[in-house]
Amino acid sequence: NVVKNFWTNEFASWSEKFDSEAIMPILNKIGQFLSTTIIRNIVSQEDNKVVMSEIMDSRKILLVKLPKGILGEENTSLLGSMIITKIYQSALARANSPESERIPFFMYVDEFQNFATDSFANILSESRKYKLSLTVAHQYISQLPTQIKNTIFGNVGSLLSFRIGPEDAAMLEREFEPRFKANDIINLAVQDIYLKMSIDDEVKEAFSARVLNVPASQQTFKEQIREYTRSHYCKPQEVAEQEIRQEKSKELELLEALQKQEFSAPML
Repeated sequence: NVVKNFWTNEFASWSEKFDSEAIMPILNKIGQFLSTTIIRNIVSQEDNKVVMSEIMDSRKILLVKLPKGILGEENTSLLGSMIITKIYQSALARANSPESERIPFFMYVDEFQNFATDSFANILSESRKYKLSLTVAHQYISQLPTQIKNTIFGNVGSLLSFRIGPEDAAMLEREFEPRFKANDIINLAVQDIYLKMSIDDEVKEAFSARVLNVPASQQTFKEQIREYTRSHYCKPQEVAEQEIRQEKSKELELLEALQKQEFSAPML
């Protein structure tokens, strides 16, 4: 009703000039977003088989690959932000469930500066009570907007750092002192880390550790997982594209009919 009210009342009252100025930037963004075939096939489906709340409550694993080289930088950021927001909204919906029934769900976001929108600040500050735990990784602090940066240092329970540059080390010194200084962080050896952890809601003193080499797996289920995913959650590409073409054709027919009605000769 809120969306319908905007278009039928508020939008209808705008002048034609303001109408164009308000809509064109959005249409350009959406057009660029949907110009990528992969994205268009994902977001243009009428039915959604990937239900985030069901994934979270059933303890399922969701892996999302967002390659910038294929999708483009802006499209990667937007699609990733949409997925993260969907997970967060599903967590918020748990407000209607008793806390004891909220199944813990763990979200890991690599290169998270690409998805660090203002809404991410809300996720960082509010997700814990809905049993949504968040682990984020990025390369250097200046990649992050100020609000996100402040929220991170104000809310994260555990913090880990590999060797970093002087500017970041000066900021993280406050997190790791008195045990470690900025110069220590700058001179960390490869695979060595400093970290502080929150255990039972109590932040412990920082300590050092070393990341181990994980041996390559001798067995892989990659193809089986992909095949299961395609059969349970996906629609064949040719079917999806055909449905999109049919829907677009219907929209064009409707638009042409409306234009004919608008510019038809007046009745005498």
